[in-house]
Amino acid sequence: MFRGVDARTPGQDYLLCDVARATSAAPLFFPPVRFGRDLSTGSSVFVDGGVCLPDPAMLAYVEACAMLEQRGEDVAAHRICIFSIGTGASHQTFDPGWGGVWGWMRGGHLLDLLADSGAEVADIEGSLLGSPRGGTEYYRLQVPLAGPGYACAPAMDDWTSENIGQLTAAGTAAAAKNAAMLARIVEIGVARMG
Repeated sequence: MFRGVDARTPGQDYLLCDVARATSAAPLFFPPVRFGRDLSTGSSVFVDGGVCLPDPAMLAYVEACAMLEQRGEDVAAHRICIFSIGTGASHQTFDPGWGGVWGWMRGGHLLDLLADSGAEVADIEGSLLGSPRGGTEYYRLQVPLAGPGYACAPAMDDWTSENIGQLTAAGTAAAAKNAAMLARIVEIGVARMG
């Protein structure tokens, strides 16, 4: 995990372009990224955080709590706002056949299953934080990849101009459908900055 507070430590202040490459180096699409210092190899190896944490909302919550505690503040005295933005919900269904690695890999759906299920668990956890007992506001925006007037390709590496147009249409539709939630998030941000 890359954090601004860590960047103040010598040897931990990485270029933003390297951090972006490291956090998006999805296996099967991009090679691992190497930079920084590791005592055994001379550099550290990074891959997409989605490999182990497809939705980092809960990690962000833990980090916010840790930062408040480091400042000597009571976490319960603060309302934490989490806005989790998904990468698109494909709602694919598939039959793994007889199971096993080959059954699940058939059609390339194993990675989708692993990523989607982890993100769904984080969404459930976040919604519990946002309950009246939690003291935290939790918002999730997960855009369907198919809807009225658009159909996005579920493949992560489809960067054709046609699919970019479909993704833009999906985002526009999601913004319209979730206008009240987005306005509330802006309102929270403005109030906390002022």
